[in-house]
Formats: sequence, C-alpha cells, structure tokens
Amino acid sequence: MHRAVVTALAAVAALAAPAAQPAAPDGGLVVVIDGDAPTADPQSASRLRIALLERVDPDAAARYYALTAERLASVPAAEAGAFRQSTFTVTPATHAGVAVTFAESVEVLRGNEAVRDGLIARTCPPPAECGGPVRAAVEAEVRRTETASAAKVRHLAAEAA
Repeated sequence: MHRAVVTALAAVAALAAPAAQPAAPDGGLVVVIDGDAPTADPQSASRLRIALLERVDPDAAARYYALTAERLASVPAAEAGAFRQSTFTVTPATHAGVAVTFAESVEVLRGNEAVRDGLIARTCPPPAECGGPVRAAVEAEVRRTETASAAKVRHLAAEAA
C-alpha cells in the first residue's frame, strides 16, 4: 500500500473536494475503512461513511481496504462497489456477562451516573447490586478498544512503510 491513506470517518476535509483527495504515487486514491470501530450510533456512522464515499468518484483509480484489529485486508476491485455501500455493525462487547459499548464506558469513566445506573439496571435489575462487575466491564472495554486501536495503527504503519 502507498503512503496516501484516507480513513473514512476522519477524512471529511480530504474528501470534501475532488482536488483535495490525496493521491497515491501511482495517481490512485487509497481508502481505508475501519469496519469495526466502536461508535455510539452505528447506523449514523454508516450513513456518514457512505456520504463521504459518495464524494469519491466511483470511476476514479481507487484501492479500498478494510481495517480491523486483526488485519488490513484489500478489497478486490470487483467488490469495491458493494463495499462502498456496506453497513458495518459492531456488537457491544461482553465482559464477565456485562454487555457494554465503548461510548457507554467513556461516559461511565467521565462520571455520568445516569449511564452507569442504566448499565447496572440493565445488567442486574433490583434488588441485586452489580456495580463492581459493571465497573470492571467498563474498564475492560476501554482497554480492549485501546488495544484494538493500537493494532490498527500498527497495521497501517506496516503497510504504509
């Protein structure tokens, strides 16, 4: 892969105008889509990604890659059209029986008691108390997301070198 990399959700400025699209040394555009990034609203994130990709000329010389914590995979040219329209969904991780999203985890760590109380109520309705397991799940989800993000950066750096 070449040094020009565009991430789908962080590329609003780069994709806003055709003249601003970064080109690979061979003149083609490289588009990397993070298919398993945690998001508070996966449907809105998919709509935003699709809207951004609509700014990329489908006939332009572009190469598409799907990025996950496990790997960076090239999307075959024949599948690029369908890939551009794909909706990625992310199932909340479960830690010790507690399903929690990254967005919820961040809110709990920021001290948002309403989110914490909602997680506790969803996980173990009264009269049970499970604040400890919920807190452990929140911390585990943040660590999991940090680890996955670091792996993604390593995959990109290895391919860009």
